[in-house]
Amino acid sequence: MVKDPINNLELQDILKKIDVTLRIRGLTLGFFIIAILLFWGLGFFSYSQYTWLSVASLFAWLISAFIFKKLVKRKNSVLDVCDFYFKFSALFELGFLTIIVFTNGGVMWIGALFYLFTIIYSNIVLPKSQGNLVSLIAFFWFGGAAFLQYLKIIPFVPYFEYSKDLYLNFNYFLTTICFILLAFIFSGISTNTLSDLLKKRSDELEKLKEQLEENKAVLEIKVKARTRELEEFAEGLDEQIKIRTQELQEKIIDLKKFQKLSVNRELKMIELKKSLAKIKKI
Repeated sequence: MVKDPINNLELQDILKKIDVTLRIRGLTLGFFIIAILLFWGLGFFSYSQYTWLSVASLFAWLISAFIFKKLVKRKNSVLDVCDFYFKFSALFELGFLTIIVFTNGGVMWIGALFYLFTIIYSNIVLPKSQGNLVSLIAFFWFGGAAFLQYLKIIPFVPYFEYSKDLYLNFNYFLTTICFILLAFIFSGISTNTLSDLLKKRSDELEKLKEQLEENKAVLEIKVKARTRELEEFAEGLDEQIKIRTQELQEKIIDLKKFQKLSVNRELKMIELKKSLAKIKKI
């Protein structure tokens, strides 16, 4: 079965995008793992079960990214790749991120910024509908954990003492949730719009390239045709020159014959005159 070259090209393009996002993701996760272990080793924060939970989540996230990279290459269509990437982002990435952020006091608004990485990556790779859905799912991960902490169902471990009871304030909780929702949605929409513009520009450049190649092919055909005409014209000139040369040679031969006849005639006339002079003397 022969694959559609257009679909195959789209598949290769989306796999390249995923490969780039996974490479950046791997570097980012590796950096955070080293940073957490380094800060813990230097005694910047004391050991707790949440520290190891964060490190374990980072390791699990990093390993899942490598597994995902291997599995996604086995997909045979763009639709399968997008569905698989959507599930990976919505379930695994946002889940691990929620564990990491909220077990380190990240329920504060600054922790929500880390969700933007997954939202931006998803909106670069996925179609607009799935990208926007990832933005909403990210909000539900964040908002759900914040709501559970607000209800004191799960513990809240603050970074600083003054923020210990801050998230129990209803006004702070409500405004934070609203602004985070807007940030997630608009980040997804902006990234998707930018991705669409880049794709549109890429398609325009591709069409321009095809048009230039087509014009180049037409120009080459015209040049070959014109060259052929010039060659035929040159061949015609050579033939005409040969004919004219032959005609001139024939005329030269005729002139030589005429000259020879004229000279012989003159010589005979001279002899006749001499004969007549002799006869007159006699």
